[in-house]
Amino acid sequence: MSRVDIVGVFRPSILDVPYIGDFLRPWGVPTDIRHGVPRGANLAAIAGWGIKTLTEQPREEAAKRGVPFLALEDGFLRSIPTGKRATSAWSVIVDARGLYYDPSKPSRLEELIAENRTADTTAELLSLIRAHHLSKYNDSPDYAARLSNRPVVLVVDQTFGDWSVFHGGATPATFAAMLDAARAENPGAEVIVRVHPDTLNRGRRGHLLEEAQRRGVRVFAERTSFGSLARQASHVYTVTSLAGLEALILGVPVTCFGRAFYAGWGLTDDRVALERRTARPSLAALVSAAYERYPRYVDPVHGVACDALTLARRLAAARSRDAELAGDALVMGVSRWKRGFVRPFIAGPRTQVTYRKPSQPMSGARAFVWASRETTRLDNVTRIEDGFLRSAGLGSNFLPALSLVLDRDGIYFDPSRESGIEKILNDPAFPPQAMRDDAQRLRALLVAGGLSKYNVRADGPTAIARNGKRVILVPGQVEDDQSILRGSPVIKRNIDLLAAVRASSPDATILYKPHPEVEAGTRRGAVPEADARRYADRIVQGIATAAALDAADEVHTMTSLTGFEALLRGKSVTLYGLPFYAGLGLTADRIPWPRPRRAVDLDTLTAAVYLAYPRYNDPTTNLPISAFDALAILERERAAARPARETLARALRWIRLTAANI
Repeated sequence: MSRVDIVGVFRPSILDVPYIGDFLRPWGVPTDIRHGVPRGANLAAIAGWGIKTLTEQPREEAAKRGVPFLALEDGFLRSIPTGKRATSAWSVIVDARGLYYDPSKPSRLEELIAENRTADTTAELLSLIRAHHLSKYNDSPDYAARLSNRPVVLVVDQTFGDWSVFHGGATPATFAAMLDAARAENPGAEVIVRVHPDTLNRGRRGHLLEEAQRRGVRVFAERTSFGSLARQASHVYTVTSLAGLEALILGVPVTCFGRAFYAGWGLTDDRVALERRTARPSLAALVSAAYERYPRYVDPVHGVACDALTLARRLAAARSRDAELAGDALVMGVSRWKRGFVRPFIAGPRTQVTYRKPSQPMSGARAFVWASRETTRLDNVTRIEDGFLRSAGLGSNFLPALSLVLDRDGIYFDPSRESGIEKILNDPAFPPQAMRDDAQRLRALLVAGGLSKYNVRADGPTAIARNGKRVILVPGQVEDDQSILRGSPVIKRNIDLLAAVRASSPDATILYKPHPEVEAGTRRGAVPEADARRYADRIVQGIATAAALDAADEVHTMTSLTGFEALLRGKSVTLYGLPFYAGLGLTADRIPWPRPRRAVDLDTLTAAVYLAYPRYNDPTTNLPISAFDALAILERERAAARPARETLARALRWIRLTAANI
């Protein structure tokens, strides 16, 4: 039996680091060895966090046992902290040579930089860092105001206790000398000391606050992205801060007063010599080494190893969303249990959200209303509704939504006015070819995976005796749902729909599938079995929507999304109401659409429904995600057993039924 490679640790807290097994996987399984190496294990390495005094024991033990010591540290694209600033790292450095902020000996990063090479992904990574001011922590907004009417020189302070300062050969006197040099070397410029925000906001001691005050130099301490400040600077002075590299990426000249890991390569003005660094890499090569090849990354949405570009794209998407959602918000008609998962779709981390009952919004506020709770038509509001890939389970079971629709025009289930999706579909330039390609791929995945809006776990298809007859699926609906109240002017009850289908198709085999929320007893629309059997040959319960669709040739519906999902599978669809996919030339419509509509193909409709109209959010990380991410999450959650969650949902259901919603 082969022995298992392990990475020994002496501090159990390292084992609590999320994804630590992924970060250390090339070396072995992280294992506590304070009481010895487990029998049958091969000690491949010993790890410790940083190069502090706390790592003396593991370093000595590694030397004694003749195995590498792995120094661990956060990567340069780490995370987006929560409001309490605590969050897990999505990148970690694992260095068996040294560590980047200790230039007393070469680190693995030095070796990578000296290779002077880039990757195919480096250009896009650089573009994302520049455009979105990506950094180690990414919760700070951009600074929009003008710093000064004069040229700006930024002098970057660092906090006491920063190990990169100590190992970079700097002292408090170094910072004072740097400030004096910045003033002397830039006559006519406004020198601004950028102190660490924690210096003023959290009481952490810096090096330059008092020095700047004594010299009458302006201090900037707002929590803003450094990149948005550096864009306005003609020069940046730093000791060893990562801000220096971020300034270089933006094309700003940088002077280093310490032995920063990016200094000594010919890209900075260095006031401390680093004779060992003789290579002259390009900026792109340095960035590739520091961001793409030195740290190890994990995709926080899927919890699997990834590359720097994947994480950068996620961080960029989150920063773009937060910038778009800046400003206070008035939210109406969103019940208390929904507010937690709705907030990331409508509010940034610093947004003040006010909740109230639906009414005319206050002037000047960004206003949102849950569309089905809009009792009177409101002006200047964005309507919210569940998207079309919602969850692995029912919304009535208090499961958060992966997708929401935010519609500034109308809402997709109300045909009385043009909605956002109708505008998208009427645009002759929609979709661009790349989106069309994505729609084709997405549709194939949806059909192959049997995925739909709710993805309730259920048994597979049951054999249907066709006897040479057409099989028509009639999906039941929630009868007080707004899509019926607003979009089905003639037939509004499930029993009436069954009667109409039987009248139109007396020789067909009719399957009736009650709506999952009606089956669960949480919504209106139940049809007594005896009544349903007057028209339906079979009542199909406890099977997934996809399985029912596979058994059918046609779907007849009022406004159900099941009709659209039938189109995805190449089924014929007859409509007795006006869902958003009516009037496009893809369905047999009993009622004409109230306005002219452009005929579209299925790829165009798929692109609008899943790619252009809704927004997606991962409820675990609150990161914006794509429709493809949502599919992967739904597959994962549907496959997982969720008895505890469903039991909790049943125990809490009385809240939804009895609590006063605001």
